[in-house]
Amino acid sequence: MCIAEVANYGCLPKMGVIIDHINVALKENKMCLNPKKSNVIIKDNSRKRSYSNYEICVDGTQLPIVDKCKLLDIIINKKCKWSDHINHVYERACKKLYIMRKLRSSGFSRHQLVCMYSTHIRSILEYGCILWAFSINKDLIKRLNSVEQRVLSIIAGRYVSINKHENVCKDLGMVTLITIS
Repeated sequence: MCIAEVANYGCLPKMGVIIDHINVALKENKMCLNPKKSNVIIKDNSRKRSYSNYEICVDGTQLPIVDKCKLLDIIINKKCKWSDHINHVYERACKKLYIMRKLRSSGFSRHQLVCMYSTHIRSILEYGCILWAFSINKDLIKRLNSVEQRVLSIIAGRYVSINKHENVCKDLGMVTLITIS
């Protein structure tokens, strides 16, 4: 379950009351809210940080206040920045590069390697991009592009520089991951 609230300055957040109502409705349907699997992220823009320590409880158990959490494998942080998510994606994608090297040394064709990249690595790099793609900075774009650049070097069998990145993609019948403007 995911609930978000924008609290007005000077007013207490209603999140605790909302969660209490949800918990009552769940109990009426013989279900329960698991406090061990619940987190609270507070984005407090007030100068006094008056809501940063706001406590939300479920059946007497306080829900932990965290700086970031994972929701459907997308990492959301309290700063509303995507660096934590992009770093997570980058690490997951880099772990697959070894497989690409092994497949290439085993004699897989370029077409097969491109299919492998598209299904096993690019899908990781693009996951959730509808949320974050238009709000990441150039450093994060370069980080994602570096994975694709390394994959292209594996497929092509030679080092592919950032200048040749788009040309190699075209030669392989691929669209580049992200173009840096």
